[in-house]
Amino acid sequence: MRRAIVVACAAVIALHGAPALAQQAQLDQLKASLLQLEQQLQRQAAQAGTAPMPLAAGPGTAGSATPGAGVYESYAAALRDLGQPPAKAAPAAAPAGKTAVARPDLPGPVAKIPIGYAAAGTLTMTVNSDAPGPWRGTLSQPIYSIDRTQLLFPEGSVVVGRVIRISGTNDAINNRLGLLPTYLVRPDGEAFPIPQQSILDQLGIGGIADEVDYHLGVQLAAIGAFTAVNSMPEVIAAQGGAAPGIAGNFFELSRERGAVILNRYLTLLPTITVKAGTEFRVFFSEEMVAPLVRPRDRFELSNIGGQQP
Repeated sequence: MRRAIVVACAAVIALHGAPALAQQAQLDQLKASLLQLEQQLQRQAAQAGTAPMPLAAGPGTAGSATPGAGVYESYAAALRDLGQPPAKAAPAAAPAGKTAVARPDLPGPVAKIPIGYAAAGTLTMTVNSDAPGPWRGTLSQPIYSIDRTQLLFPEGSVVVGRVIRISGTNDAINNRLGLLPTYLVRPDGEAFPIPQQSILDQLGIGGIADEVDYHLGVQLAAIGAFTAVNSMPEVIAAQGGAAPGIAGNFFELSRERGAVILNRYLTLLPTITVKAGTEFRVFFSEEMVAPLVRPRDRFELSNIGGQQP
């Protein structure tokens, strides 16, 4: 009986340390075994007129190396604890200094990215103003804490957002495409919303300029076609062609339809294409805090070597 108690106690502690891996069938079987032992001990205690035997000491007693193990006063306590999720580990303490600050809504210590910080990035997909949609880029340089001792976003972190057309008084000659950021995603998949920040080019100008198609060729072709349609009645009349009434009605309708089509061509907006590989800057218009990833490496390989400041 004593050996069965010790084995059951060890099984309780082992399953308690692995809640996500234990199968339901094993839990049900262990609970049934514990209930049988509890009932048997109660019957023996009732027959002997003594108090029920407490749970025997075994793996998980004070000083044991088993993580999350404890000592139970009764099998009922063991059963109750078996159905509870394991306690979460306490968050890591903030490192010394003023780099990290406490934020109850974020796990562990965090650091601030100040207003005015510009993070370098590169587009990984080609975007077009005629088909606005999502865009994606990656950081080409890591983001560190203000004192540059802690890593917040490593190089390769993903920046995603939406493509927007920049409108204004010079739409007809606009050559810049607007990129609205929405999320900054670490390599481990943790995402941080950044819709309040801005995307600038390398010079600090809003929007990204690259290739522009002003559609001048098709506009000139449309003007030429409309001019030809307008001049046809005079040409036909000069050569003694169709009756004036029939020709007049036909070409009047052609002029009206041609004017509508021509107006659509003349109001075409430039098509702006920004190719993959174009560099940009994420400009932080509002401060942001993010959990620390790890301390910055003091030594980094480069083509010139040397110790990092």
